[in-house]
Amino acid sequence: MADSEIAPAVAADLDAQPDIEVVSRELHEGWTMGQLDPLVADALTTHPDVLLYAGGTNDLAAGPIPMLTGLTSRLHRYVRSTCVVVAVPIFRYAPGSDAEVARRTAGTRILEQRIDQTGAHAVSYLDLAIAMGHAGADFWGDAGLGELHAAPDAYPRISAALASAVTACGTRSG
Repeated sequence: MADSEIAPAVAADLDAQPDIEVVSRELHEGWTMGQLDPLVADALTTHPDVLLYAGGTNDLAAGPIPMLTGLTSRLHRYVRSTCVVVAVPIFRYAPGSDAEVARRTAGTRILEQRIDQTGAHAVSYLDLAIAMGHAGADFWGDAGLGELHAAPDAYPRISAALASAVTACGTRSG
């Protein structure tokens, strides 16, 4: 697992799943994709069934197009080695009508589409946030983590969504 965005509690939840073994729990908050590259290269030398990737948001300082280009080029390389699941962060989310949310989060949906086009499998934090909102819960809660990092109340939903994607991915590659 290469990661700059997945909470350690979520990685532990995944590792506790009966059919999932997390080999590496690398959490490097604030790291760019370039900084994560050596960790991914090392992980791929072990021939994992699934690579869980969460990176890219820290590259937004370079602009959305370079970030998207860098992410998709990496994912194209990674999917040649193994099945890849990407935890997709949310950009510009705020509660509102479905139309308002869709308009503000169009960039997130583009990112999800591009990830799918690489052959990787996107796990949408946006879909989780919307579902939690419809259930009267808050994806970010009062954790003070901003609008990129989920609050602990969202961890069980994130863990379940990632576990489902990792299991399905592992089944396809196994």
